Amino acid sequence: MNTKLDFLKQRFEYEAWRGRKTLEQNLFIWKFMLSGSEFPGWQSAFIQPLEIPEFPPFIQSIWQRPDAEPGVLLRVDVYECDSLLAAHEFLLQLLDTFQSPLIQRQIDSPIGDVAFAPPGDVGIIFARANLVVSIHNADQTLIPIAEIAQQFDHYLSSRPEISSIRSNSGSSEVSLSVEDSPIGTLVSLSVGALAEAGRSQWYKFFYPTGEILRQGEQLKYRLAATNSPKLIVFPIDISPPIPG
Repeated sequence: MNTKLDFLKQRFEYEAWRGRKTLEQNLFIWKFMLSGSEFPGWQSAFIQPLEIPEFPPFIQSIWQRPDAEPGVLLRVDVYECDSLLAAHEFLLQLLDTFQSPLIQRQIDSPIGDVAFAPPGDVGIIFARANLVVSIHNADQTLIPIAEIAQQFDHYLSSRPEISSIRSNSGSSEVSLSVEDSPIGTLVSLSVGALAEAGRSQWYKFFYPTGEILRQGEQLKYRLAATNSPKLIVFPIDISPPIPG
C-alpha cells in the first residue's frame, strides 16, 4: 500500500476531480513548445525543455516584463503527460512539492480542468487536458497570477482561428478505420504527415468521444463508440515568419 499516495489523495480530495473535463469537446496536446510570445507584455528570458526520471517531459521557462521594476519575474513550467488521467495523477504528485500547506483546490476557478493555488494569488498549478501547468512569481516582487494563467489556459484550450495558423494545411481531420472494433480498442493514430518540413509545430487534437493517449512516441485512440470518430487536429506553428 502506498501510504503517501493515499494521504495525498485524501488531502487533496482526488476522487472529486479525477478525470474532470470542462471543455465541450475532448482535447489532447502533443509535442507542446513555447515560442517566447505566449504571454503578452512579457519577454522570455529562459526556455528549456527538460527530462527528469519519473517526470513527464516538461518545459521550464522564466519571463520578464520590460516595463517593470527589477524583481518582477514569472516562472512557467509546462508538463506534457501521456493522457488526461496521467496529468491528474502527476498533478497530485506535483502538489506534494509545494511548500505552502495552505494550497487548496480552486473549485470556482475558470482556469484548467482543475486548479490549485495558495492564498494571495501569487501562484497556481492547473491541469488542462494532458498538460499540467505551474505558474508563479519567481522573484521578490509579487504580482497577481490568476489573469495571466487564465489567458495562457485559453491559449492552450481554444480552437485557433485559421488565419492565425501559419501552416498550409490549416486544420486536418484524422480518419480512423474502426469497423468491427469493440469499444475500448486502442487504434494507432497516423499523424506523421501533419508535420511541415522545416517548421516548429505542436498540435491540438479536438474530438467528441473516446480518449487519445501517448504510448512512447506513438499516439493511440481508445474507442468509446462503434462509429468512426472525427478527430480534428490543429498544427500550431511557432517558427519565425517566413520573409515574404
